[in-house]
Amino acid sequence: MSAGAAKSIFSCFTQRAQKSSSPTQFQQASQSPGYPWSARQLALLPPLLLDDHRATEPSPPPFPRYGLSVATTLNGELYLFGGLVGETARNELYLIQAIGDLSSTLIQTSGDIPSPRVGHASVIVTTDLIVWGGDTDTDQELRWQGDKKDERDDGLYLLNLQTKEWNRVAASGPACRYGHTMTVVDNSKCIIFGGQGDGKFFNDLWSFDLNSLRPRWKLSEPEAPEKPAQRINDVSIKHEGHIVTSSQQLSQASSVSTRVDSSIDEDVPPAYTPVPNPYKGEETLEYGPTRPIRSASLSSLQRWESIEPTSPERPAQRTGHVCINHRDRIIIFGGTDGQYHYNDTWSFDLTTRKWSELACIGYIPAPREGHAAALVDDIMYVFGGRGVDGNALNDLAAFKLSNQRWFMFRNMGPAPSGGSGHAMASFGDQVFVLGGESLTPTKPEEANCVHVLDTKLIKYPDANISRVVQNSSGPIQDQQPSQLSTAHPTYPWSVHRLDLLPPLLDATPATDSSPPPFPRYGHALPATATRDGTLYLFGGLVRETARNDLYLLHARELSATLLQTAGEIPSPRVGHASAIVSNVLIVWGGDTKTDPISRQDDKQDDGLYLMNLQSKKWTRVTVSGPSPVGRYGHAVTMAHTSKFIIFGGQVDGEFLNDLWSFDLNSLRSRPQWELMEPTSPERPAQRLGHVCINHGDRIIIFGGSDGQYHYNDTWSFDLTTRQWSELTCIGFIPAPREGHAAALVDDVMYIFGGRGVDGKDLNDLAAFKLSNQRWYMFQNMGPAPSGRSGHAMASFGDQVFVLGGESFTPTKPEEANYVHVLDTKHIKYPNTKSAQKVA
Repeated sequence: MSAGAAKSIFSCFTQRAQKSSSPTQFQQASQSPGYPWSARQLALLPPLLLDDHRATEPSPPPFPRYGLSVATTLNGELYLFGGLVGETARNELYLIQAIGDLSSTLIQTSGDIPSPRVGHASVIVTTDLIVWGGDTDTDQELRWQGDKKDERDDGLYLLNLQTKEWNRVAASGPACRYGHTMTVVDNSKCIIFGGQGDGKFFNDLWSFDLNSLRPRWKLSEPEAPEKPAQRINDVSIKHEGHIVTSSQQLSQASSVSTRVDSSIDEDVPPAYTPVPNPYKGEETLEYGPTRPIRSASLSSLQRWESIEPTSPERPAQRTGHVCINHRDRIIIFGGTDGQYHYNDTWSFDLTTRKWSELACIGYIPAPREGHAAALVDDIMYVFGGRGVDGNALNDLAAFKLSNQRWFMFRNMGPAPSGGSGHAMASFGDQVFVLGGESLTPTKPEEANCVHVLDTKLIKYPDANISRVVQNSSGPIQDQQPSQLSTAHPTYPWSVHRLDLLPPLLDATPATDSSPPPFPRYGHALPATATRDGTLYLFGGLVRETARNDLYLLHARELSATLLQTAGEIPSPRVGHASAIVSNVLIVWGGDTKTDPISRQDDKQDDGLYLMNLQSKKWTRVTVSGPSPVGRYGHAVTMAHTSKFIIFGGQVDGEFLNDLWSFDLNSLRSRPQWELMEPTSPERPAQRLGHVCINHGDRIIIFGGSDGQYHYNDTWSFDLTTRQWSELTCIGFIPAPREGHAAALVDDVMYIFGGRGVDGKDLNDLAAFKLSNQRWYMFQNMGPAPSGRSGHAMASFGDQVFVLGGESFTPTKPEEANYVHVLDTKHIKYPNTKSAQKVA
């Protein structure tokens, strides 16, 4: 294996408007050879006129389109409104038939037509399409009228799907916004959450009761009372055999209609009547004004209700998230506040009016905004969006509400390309992905193409996972660690130049300085310094050449010394690991086949090397019995003072998830390894490039990759019961990664860097507090390291040192003799209740 190949082992609205167990391979139904994803062409039918006649020419294609809204009827009719076409906001209405051959029709409407907009939301209740919000200030010519700024539209618009007439309801309540979500509960209450307006991000909940229109307008009612239907926002959902809406709600067939009817004595219409099909005639079409008619049909001002949570905990302010309604809960996922991209999942209980962050397990999606979602049964499907780096995502994830587990997919067929600003809707077992756009396109998309996900071809594992919801004190904004306030502020991050001392030789003292230890990649460093603050750095890649040199780095003086050693010195290697106990440095594993003259059938070195820190002499331990196969990309830790433990790694294309222990006490008699077989079937997926730390009687691992998936799951191995358990974490869970590094200070594991799913190096710092299983993120921390992978981290007292590493996507030059130090005493954590732990 070449040195270069060795490196590879580790290997929204805001922007647009200006393996648990090893991941189950999702199998198709055995009776059907089809893939879940399919790409289908839309048949473009002639536009439908107000008199129910058709024009002669086909409708223009509805796509490409960005920031649109979609809502679905019980009959499988998808109503698409507004959005950006090119750089122009639109206000036309399309009808897409989901049943049979997919077709698209432009619909002519009348009345108080909403102005062109993007980033709005819509729902359907029986015979009415409801639209609220969106960025309506997109026309540069209308933006300023003299010295007065054109105000954004805060009207609530209702379209009768039978008469095709819009009515604008003037109501006081939430500030104008876009990037919010909307759903319907109790068959009559439109609920919105979050969004952005005039540079401000929101996390408020508002409700508009359509029954409040009764004093002036007659609303059609169901023939018999029904229990409230479940619904979702910005997503279509299926529940108990009924599907309704795409960004929206799940209503029963007889749910209350919100149709505004000016004839009070008129008979109540049926729950829903489809648009008639006989079309004839030829007309010249005018689709209504480009600005709404301001003389609202309702002259008296209506009111929204602000829904105040009964507890202080709530999601952070955000836009570009998704929201679904399931039973008595509203679920939201993701979004951004302009600084952070989120991948947290929250639930709002409509009965108790309490927010709670869900402690999810499984393959939690990377943080994102501008994605879309749809609900089928109790599973929320999420696709696409824009990631932290601004690139479009093309992954499909599923969140099973019954056990709060996230799933990922592969080999699903012709999936959509990565994008954001699209919409999703469900009907029956099918999920439709409509529109959207990618700022980083990977393949062209045809204008009249719709992607359909057939969920009945997806088989889920039957996992019995317990459900945890943490009730912590304080809103999420207060859960973010902050800098301590001092008279003379000091940032946690600092950067220091290493003092290069002369090498330590056995005989003649050297006079010249040691060569700088960095840049260096895939080296080994024990997770903690010695009692006097000495760090021992061994091997790694230096400019494509594997090394076996040993450096002493002094944490107190920040100096580095090349150390001459003797004995059975380990061969040059990369991707190995080391630990320190008492006066012994331990090195095991690594890719030792980096020499170009090495043969393909050569085995990786599986020797266990010990160096006496006083004599500077290496010894290769001769062991008896079975032992772990030589590997690289594994992780090691020390437990119970004397046990050297390794987990995972890779060898010859095979990824591993085995756990081995070497008891140093066995050196006194018969040195041997012990394979630590778990007593339960649950275990982490095979992986390399992960991190591992020991805390008490537990080993904690995070992240890694198996060549196909990048992980961000957190696992615990109980050394007493010998059982693995995936931890149900909360907070700002880091994006999936490999090649990152970690260090432990007290009960907090600090993670930095690594390489993400897109192959780019990360420069984020995260912290995992073991006492409450909460992840934290940071901002304004001072001169942090640039993004990197293949580096190492170690702690000494309150300080964490980041050493070496390399970036394939460098953002700033790094000097060879610089070290970054994180002083954790300048980080203050909120005092929250401990999260419930799952064994």
